[in-house]
Amino acid sequence: MRYKGQPSGISTTKASVWIHLLSVKGVIKGGFILKVDELKALIKKLHNEGKLKMVMGGDDNMSQLALIPQSELFL
Repeated sequence: MRYKGQPSGISTTKASVWIHLLSVKGVIKGGFILKVDELKALIKKLHNEGKLKMVMGGDDNMSQLALIPQSELFL
């Protein structure tokens, strides 16, 4: 993905795992642990199939985000 037009996040990480925490009003309620290579492959696959929604968000809407349908996450 991108931040201020430059590759960032999952696009540039050198990590082998991606942890995404889910919170409500600042309280962590759960999360996901995914292998980075598998997550990147899933993002590419869903993008090619037209199932991936790209949105802008974060501070001042400067971050490009990939929204993965929950139904596609753990196939």
